[in-house]
Amino acid sequence: MSYTNYTASDFICDDSFLRYYLNEDDNDVIFWQHWINNHPEKSNEVKEAIRMLEVLSLNLPQSEFEQELIKMKEHVYDSAPITEPKTLRITPSQPEPKRRWVRSLWGIVAVSMTAAAITAVVFLIGNGDHLEPEHSVSNQLITKRNSNGQKSDLHLSDGSRVFLNSGSEIQFFENFAKNNREVKLKGEAYFEVAHDPKKPFIVVTDKLSVRALGTSFNVKAFGETNDVAVSLVEGKVEVSLSENVNEEKSVLTPGEGLVFNGNDLSIKKLQFDPAMTLAWKSGILKFKDASWNEIENTLTRWYGVEFTIHHAPKRESPFTGEFDNLSLQLVLESLSFTKSFDYQIQGKKVEIKFTNQLKERNEQDE
Repeated sequence: MSYTNYTASDFICDDSFLRYYLNEDDNDVIFWQHWINNHPEKSNEVKEAIRMLEVLSLNLPQSEFEQELIKMKEHVYDSAPITEPKTLRITPSQPEPKRRWVRSLWGIVAVSMTAAAITAVVFLIGNGDHLEPEHSVSNQLITKRNSNGQKSDLHLSDGSRVFLNSGSEIQFFENFAKNNREVKLKGEAYFEVAHDPKKPFIVVTDKLSVRALGTSFNVKAFGETNDVAVSLVEGKVEVSLSENVNEEKSVLTPGEGLVFNGNDLSIKKLQFDPAMTLAWKSGILKFKDASWNEIENTLTRWYGVEFTIHHAPKRESPFTGEFDNLSLQLVLESLSFTKSFDYQIQGKKVEIKFTNQLKERNEQDE
């Protein structure tokens, strides 16, 4: 039978689909994620199959689960005659401890899954004494946080990928792929979103919300500034104020960026330079007309160090430059010639003494 002709009970009887649901085999997980995304017309059957499996795999004591399974089995056999029974047999090669009791039981008991089995699951939902809220799996909030000097590459359960910059944090609920695909971001991240037209991918910052279906974009929302920048590489996104969902949305197309100014609450659309905006993903530090304050904040996050500044200049010229995967010492050595300072690195502490400003002060004292 072709997968496109599968009913919910067919999916449950398919070993590959079960390994996908139980997250046992990476190849099966990847295959079914792509197949489900490419066959939205089967979403109802897939959702029904997952719902049935969730009922069967509730985190009950084994003895209670066996009783519930026997009830379902009796209900199946008491139903109308089954003309073409399907037998569910699962023999995973490396069972996970938390699911071992479920799968070992399924290995002993052959469950006939047809339309009558769907009725049996509905029967359990309506009459089972063990399907109370206290037995349901909690929807925990997951936090992924990078300290200064650390970057990470995250793979979410819906197939999306997140590149999280240093000094950044992302939060999402454990079942976010099943309900709504919403994450909360502090700092900077680049998103490669898996396509799902029925479940938009939403990134929420303190000031802006970005809504996407299947696309790649960068969001920068560090706490030391009031600005939030969104840069779209491919696809399409909608951007709105986080605190006002009814606000008129700004739609971005590839190559467009948006900057929200938290001081005057203005929103500005512009064209952005991908090489500049996305350089951090490749370990490249890029500055364009940057002030010393911006340079210091960036180096603090990038290398995980703490600066002590002496004789900071009252007036300074903006800096433009690029550092490709260089050590902190080489970066400071280069900057010291341009910005005129001496530096000393001691572990995670960096001391900077601006020499031009000190010279000016000494001349004034004389």
